[in-house]
This record gives sequence, C-alpha cells and structure tokens, in this order.
Amino acid sequence: MRTNRTTPALLILMATLAAVLVGCSIAGTRPAATQLIRPYPDGCGDFGFAARRCAAVVAIARRTLDIQDSTASVELLSAPPLAGCGPQPDGTTILCKTSGGGIAVIVRITPSGGSARDATFPCGVGSQSSIACRADPEIVIGTPMEGYHDITCAGEDGKGNPTGCATPVPPTDPSARAVARPLSIAALDIPIDHDGPYEVELGRAGLPNGALQDASASLASPTVPGIVFLDGIRLAVEPVDPAGRPFLNVYEHGWTRGVEEVRVVLRFEVVQHEPGAILAIRDAIVR
Repeated sequence: MRTNRTTPALLILMATLAAVLVGCSIAGTRPAATQLIRPYPDGCGDFGFAARRCAAVVAIARRTLDIQDSTASVELLSAPPLAGCGPQPDGTTILCKTSGGGIAVIVRITPSGGSARDATFPCGVGSQSSIACRADPEIVIGTPMEGYHDITCAGEDGKGNPTGCATPVPPTDPSARAVARPLSIAALDIPIDHDGPYEVELGRAGLPNGALQDASASLASPTVPGIVFLDGIRLAVEPVDPAGRPFLNVYEHGWTRGVEEVRVVLRFEVVQHEPGAILAIRDAIVR
C-alpha cells in the first residue's frame, strides 16, 4: 500500500507561505497592526536602543528639526502600518510591499505651544553611517573628488545626445607643476572636547594651474564608538583668494594661472562624545 509523506522541507515551505498570507510582510517580519508610540526616554528599549544611542538619535532629530526647546515633549514612533494591504473584507489578502530596509524610528518633537514635527530615520542602502540603523556606524570622510571630473552638459538634442557640454580644461604647465606644493599628513589626532560644529584647518597646498588631482583622508578605524556625528565628516578644499572659484567640479573651476593657493579644512558636527574622545585622521593628501 502506497502512502503520501510530507517531507520536512515541504512543511517548512508551507509554514512560510502561510505566514506570508496571514498578513503583510516587510523584510521577513510582519509590521505591527498599529503604530508603536512610546515616550522618550522610557520607550527606548522598545526600539532596541541603549540609553546613550537613543539620546544620540534624539539629539540628531533636534538638530535636524532645529528644535532646542528643552521643555518640548519627545516621542518615539515605529513606521505606520501600510494602508490598503493585508487581509481584505472579501477574505483575500493583499501583500504589503516596500523597498529598502524600512524605518528604524520616527522621532516626534512637540515644542511648548507649538506643533509636532517628525524626524524619520530610514535604514537601507547608504545608511551604514546612521547610529539609528547601526550601534557602531561606519564613518566615511567625504571629499571634493566625488563627481569632481563629471562632465556637465546643458541638455540633450532630439536624439538624446548631450548638448552644451563643458569644454576640456587645458593641461597643467610644467613650470606650475615644478613649484606646486601638495599637502600630505600621515597622522593627525584631533581631540573632541565639546559637542557642536568643528572646523579644523589641516594646512595649505599649492595646486598647479588650480588643477585638483586628489583630495582624500581616512580614519584609523572605520567606526568611532566615542563620537556621534550629525552628518559625517567633510574634507573641503577652498581657494585662499576670496575671488577664487570653488572646487565643485573641474569644469566649473577651470584653469588658473600659476599655482593656486588653497586651504584644506575638515568640517563636522558632533552631537555626542565621550570624555577623552579622539578623532584619528590618517593619510590625508591634497595635490
């Protein structure tokens, strides 16, 4: 006599399909039927935040919303339930769909006598530097080289070909290259002794005909547990001459005569730091 047997793998597949059909599914988990709303700081644990990390998230929200009212009420909210999906009155189920990694938390701040405002902290591609998404975010130093050599164009013709594109920048003169002065710093430790904005001048460089070939710097470690930044760290290259053109794009900056004097600056804003914190800069170069 032949009997039908259900294998363990098939049982797992059936259970998984049943779980999906019961309701919405986002990144492998079903969203709450209602939005979670908790007071700060008592509700931090419900969002998986330790006290210090939660305080940093709220500090970033205050700075982003520009609300420094110490008497303002603060609440932590989960992502609202997706509308129109899940079980339907006719017995069918519409699957909830979303892209990315979802929302870690929404911080709602209501100033005294004012209206509530929300700061949303989404997680997904590019959120590795957000402390709302990672307990130890990875910090990357931004530089002017991001898109610096992209060719700018005014538009396209009827066939989709770019038009009004920037003309090539002339090559540098050998005489300018001979007296150019690159800036190179192997290591620099910056003490962090207060919260707020920082501007640290690393030094000056002389660029041949204003041609910026490289601007980069790194950290001794990709994570800096003792410091929470508002929006990362930025390495800026700026002309010393007030009439000089900014280093936004090689075609916009153009060619200058001789050697152009520039200052190299690190800018960042600290929203939280531990006593004795050090920002360890390594291998900074501008040439």
